[in-house]
Amino acid sequence: MDFFSQPRPSECLPPRLFATVEESRVPILAMHIFWYGYESLPTNEKPVKVLILVEAGKVDWHDGTRLAQSCHSVLLRFGLDDVHCDVYETEGRGLSLIHI
Repeated sequence: MDFFSQPRPSECLPPRLFATVEESRVPILAMHIFWYGYESLPTNEKPVKVLILVEAGKVDWHDGTRLAQSCHSVLLRFGLDDVHCDVYETEGRGLSLIHI
């Protein structure tokens, strides 16, 4: 593949996810993309998840849900229908989950 046939940076998944988060205007603490599951499974068989952390009490349920849905839409545009996006509200040790 030569330089000119490669996707432009704006068409790559991570920048598109970051842009979606920025466009949502939801103040996030962190975003992680990772595999999870049993250690005995090969990495390519583990599910992938996008995890977005927001500060407790700073984001209402509707904004968190909209953010998760927007990120999931980006994943679908890239053909990643088996990747889930979760928005967690975090305060100290506790977590609350909005799952799409």
